Amino acid sequence: MLGPPFSLLGVMHWLVQIALYNDHLVSHCFDNTFVDALDGYLHYVRGDDDGMEAVDREFMGKLERDAVGGGVKTSEKKVAEREGRLEELRSGPLAKEAVEKERGVLEEDKIFEEKEKELEVKVEKNDKICEENEELKKRVELQTFNARDAEKMKRELQAVERDIMEAEVARNGWEEKSMDLDTMIGHKFKELEAL
Repeated sequence: MLGPPFSLLGVMHWLVQIALYNDHLVSHCFDNTFVDALDGYLHYVRGDDDGMEAVDREFMGKLERDAVGGGVKTSEKKVAEREGRLEELRSGPLAKEAVEKERGVLEEDKIFEEKEKELEVKVEKNDKICEENEELKKRVELQTFNARDAEKMKRELQAVERDIMEAEVARNGWEEKSMDLDTMIGHKFKELEAL
C-alpha cells in the first residue's frame, strides 16, 4: 500500500471536490482562479513545494494587480464623476443664488398681485364716483333755477346760520349759569358742613 488509508481517502475527497468545482466552472464561467488553484494543488500532490509557492506568488501578484487596477479604475471613475459635478457647480448658478432669485421672483409676483388688487379697488371707486357724478349732473339738469330761487335759498341759508349763532350764544349763557350754580352749590355745601 501507499500509506495510511485516510490519506488516500483525503486525496480522493479533494479530487471529487475539484471535479465538482470544475464542472461548476465549466457550466457557469471559466475563472483563472480555478486554474491557479488546480496548479497549486497539483504541485502540492506531487510534493513540489517550490512550484506550489511559485504558483501562489504568481496568483497573489495577479490578485494585487487586479485589486490595485480595480482600485485605480474605481478611483479614476470617482474623480471623473466629481470633476463633472464640480464643473456643473462652477458653470451653473449656486443653489443659494437660485433660491434667492426664486424668492425675489415670488416676492415680485406677490407685490404685483397686491398692486393689481389695489388698482382694481381704485378703478371700482372711480367708476362709482363717475356714476354718481353723472346722476348728479342729470338731477341738476332736470332742476331749473332762476335768480328768485337762488335769492330765496341764500336768505334761508342766512336764517339757518343766524339760528345757529343764536343757539351757540344761548348755550354759552346756560354754561355760564351752570358754572355759577355749581360754584354757589359748592359754597353752600361747605357752609352746611361747617355747621
